[in-house]
Amino acid sequence: FNKNISSTEDGGAIAIFGGVSSRNNRITNSLFTDNESQRGGAIYLAKNGSVEIGNTTFADNSAPSSKGSAVNARGELVLYNSILFRNSDQNPLVIEENEKEKFVTYSLIEGGFSGEQNINANPQFVNPAAGNYTLSPNSPAIDKGRSVFFPLDLSGQERVNGEGVDLGAYDFQGTLSQGGSILFVDADATGANDGTSWENAFLDLQDALTEARNSEETKEIWVAKGTYTPSDEL
Repeated sequence: FNKNISSTEDGGAIAIFGGVSSRNNRITNSLFTDNESQRGGAIYLAKNGSVEIGNTTFADNSAPSSKGSAVNARGELVLYNSILFRNSDQNPLVIEENEKEKFVTYSLIEGGFSGEQNINANPQFVNPAAGNYTLSPNSPAIDKGRSVFFPLDLSGQERVNGEGVDLGAYDFQGTLSQGGSILFVDADATGANDGTSWENAFLDLQDALTEARNSEETKEIWVAKGTYTPSDEL
């Protein structure tokens, strides 16, 4: 679900208002990006609605009113094994109080959210600026899901390539980084530029070479397409 804008104020991509049709709704292995609404940038769940969301990624969605830049839920919500990150504010998930129960567990939610095994961390997407929301080898979302899972991820690849289920729409398919053993270099990276992922890649190859020389943990340096000229002799 990409670049949808609500014609009303509720749910940029999906709005669930209740009634018989709202029962047994399930959203799995899905990606919501660049959706916008005043309430629930990607999904709005009304008080009579119900939805189960599993292994889904919400990123770069927005709700200018700060009423859930990814999800606004008043009804019965079950959310697990999911990632809510890089949305327009620190409130990607807003729960509006009513009598309906909410179960939010085993998910990575920017800004934090109470619930079993929820974490607040950078999921280390490979290259979100280019629309790539797969996980890098350093991602804290790897193997953090609960045992209920779906055989294939959004790309059609098998899940559970490591010790457990990964969070989000995509299961990590590569070789895990051990203790930050991979450094990333990309002259166009716009993140923290600390070399920990493609988003936060070093801009200069020399920075990665220097870090690798001073670290016993670094085993590989991954370099994005381009021309790089180290400034120091090794």
